[in-house]
Amino acid sequence: MLEKTTAKDSRLAMAVTVAGGVALVVAHRAHWHAQDLAPSIEGCVTASVLGSILLLLHPLPYTCTVVLSVPLVVSEYLACAYAESAAVGLGMVGLHLVIVGFLGIALALRVPERRTARRGGRGPRGVAGLGRRRGIVSSSPTHAGEAP
Repeated sequence: MLEKTTAKDSRLAMAVTVAGGVALVVAHRAHWHAQDLAPSIEGCVTASVLGSILLLLHPLPYTCTVVLSVPLVVSEYLACAYAESAAVGLGMVGLHLVIVGFLGIALALRVPERRTARRGGRGPRGVAGLGRRRGIVSSSPTHAGEAP
């Protein structure tokens, strides 16, 4: 996953996190409380979040992971809305989106910055020309201290 994640994915991850936070706020305004969940609802949330985490383990880009999580989120909403209420379904979808968004932000922050090659700088191994830049010409006693 890390080799397929780019810094641009952080914007998508932030958008997913914000959407999940908004869904949680709307569900809370509809008088939904997380303490009122039935065990079946908690199992549904656990399974859908685990499905998204397992998608993150594959070498897929984060955008594909979010797109493939859509059926999980829809089935989660339908199951929760049918079992309890629409507010519970919205709260569970919000929780799922916040978790997937935070994981995406963490993965996007771990992406190493790519360094561009400098002209006249180090070679492909990173050590070519190092002796000349430090003023070391030769290690033999006859040339020690002489300028090039």
